[in-house]
Amino acid sequence: MLLEANKILKEDGPQTQKRTEQEWLKTPRESFGPGGWAEMVGEENVECHVIGHADHDSMMDPEVVQLTADLMQIAIQRWLSV
Repeated sequence: MLLEANKILKEDGPQTQKRTEQEWLKTPRESFGPGGWAEMVGEENVECHVIGHADHDSMMDPEVVQLTADLMQIAIQRWLSV
């Protein structure tokens, strides 16, 4: 989305009323990989997890927030133990 926004800005200038396409929010993901993070920080430093029943619209539901918080807590504990 940032690349698309940058392209619009370059092509149409800061006063444009054009907006980025939001279809990516509605399209089910097919890839759940690191998206370039493995190359940036090393594959051994990346873990990918999927909360299967969650999507962009449900990510603030209390259950999804808790599952995400639990995964983040594990990641922080691992990072601090290095």
